[in-house]
Amino acid sequence: MLSGTGIGAADSGVRSDFDPKQTALGAGVGAMVGVAAPVIGNAIGSAVRSFTTSPDAVSGLSGPAQRYLQEAMANPDKVALLRDALSRMGDDATLADVSPEWLGVARGAATQPGMRDAIVTPLTERAQGANARLAAAIDENLGPNVVPSEVEANIAGNQQAVGPAYRQAFQGASPYDVQPIADAIDADINRLRGPAQNALRQVRGMLNVNGTDQLSSDPRVMFETRQAIDGMLSNEQNVKAISALTEARQMLDDALTRAVPQIKEPDAMYAELARQNDAVSRGQQVLDSGRTAPRPSELVQEVQQGAQPQGMQIGPSAVPFRLSQGARAEIDRIVGTNTNDVARMNQLIKGEGDWNRARLATLFGQDKADRLFQVLENEKAFADTTNRVTRGSDTAMANRFGNMLDNVSRTAEVPADTTMTGLGLKVAHKAVRSVLDDQAERAGSRFANELGSLSVAQGAQRDALVAALANRAGVPMSDPRIAALVAAMTQQGGRQLTSGYGNLGR
Repeated sequence: MLSGTGIGAADSGVRSDFDPKQTALGAGVGAMVGVAAPVIGNAIGSAVRSFTTSPDAVSGLSGPAQRYLQEAMANPDKVALLRDALSRMGDDATLADVSPEWLGVARGAATQPGMRDAIVTPLTERAQGANARLAAAIDENLGPNVVPSEVEANIAGNQQAVGPAYRQAFQGASPYDVQPIADAIDADINRLRGPAQNALRQVRGMLNVNGTDQLSSDPRVMFETRQAIDGMLSNEQNVKAISALTEARQMLDDALTRAVPQIKEPDAMYAELARQNDAVSRGQQVLDSGRTAPRPSELVQEVQQGAQPQGMQIGPSAVPFRLSQGARAEIDRIVGTNTNDVARMNQLIKGEGDWNRARLATLFGQDKADRLFQVLENEKAFADTTNRVTRGSDTAMANRFGNMLDNVSRTAEVPADTTMTGLGLKVAHKAVRSVLDDQAERAGSRFANELGSLSVAQGAQRDALVAALANRAGVPMSDPRIAALVAAMTQQGGRQLTSGYGNLGR
């Protein structure tokens, strides 16, 4: 109104040689036009929107925010990539997670006065749920967590439960001549030296009746000697000693099979449990990066061979399952010891290259491994976004957003026409300038608030925005019908209105 008053008065004054009556009339007409300007602007905006899109998540935004979205998100391929990336990452992802531009918006908006909480709070709340989301993903894809010591204790208990089956097998067993076995061991003792010789001397002494040099013919002594050899093998490191002990064990095992045929059934049960126990320990090594960790191809072979039944066992072995339990326990250990370091957790589970993905795919299936790795990648991206927005030192991002905000907040220039003479018109010019400054400040604040909130929007709000952007991506930035409408309602109409008032003034 003030602008219209000043311009109308100046225009009429010039036309009438500053006749007081005509100048006052022009000022009044200008005031009326100024009051009507917002109404005309809203009418133009409504007409433009009727030509372009139906109401959506973008429609309620301010003009500058809509223009930014239209310019930045005009490429359909770009919008499609953002939509696909957000779809893969789930409801918790934001535009700032998948787009450097939107990350810059979030970073810049967070530096504006009064805006930090609106940007930082959603990100920090999301960060607080990282462990819960990761734990749920691990449970869903890898199964419930197990404690290795508890699994091993359970296996040991099952091995002890096999004891009665052994006692039953030995019932009615006849004496057995172990002289050939003793002679063979004596021959090896005379030939070998070092740890292998010492190991066989221990075995040879076990075959005697306790406290004597006389060989025992009791099959139970052979059985206990075989068990003792198993214990020796579990701790032996010398290759020659291992070879000698293995050969002696095989001789005793063959003799037991002949002396006590029923022993092979409990043997099969005990051996299966022993293999499962070893598999639990082996599973905890599959994600290692050292020499003890299997290559992906080696793990495939271990799983295939482990599933094959041994001895008199019927049906597949539970070794692959125990391998997976060991790996699951190791992942839980990694998560538990790196709760506050998502990047470190991600590195330990994923490892370098694709080996760990392939290993987990072998144990749990490709789909489950892929889903778990996607969650790990999501959480790493979420943490990176939060750090860069809340604690990052990337001033370039904030500066880019600040430049956009400056453009929006810049006050439109009000020409101080040389014809606007007199104290009253100068006062009007200052008043108009003050109003425009205030409007520009409010526009900038709204612009920052709208884009900043959109950059960290999640779930349904984010999806509605992306859907609106996708729908609008193919719409041209200008439409001939819009240009004609604006021209008719502003330039041409304004000239006609001014001409009419000018005639009236005359």
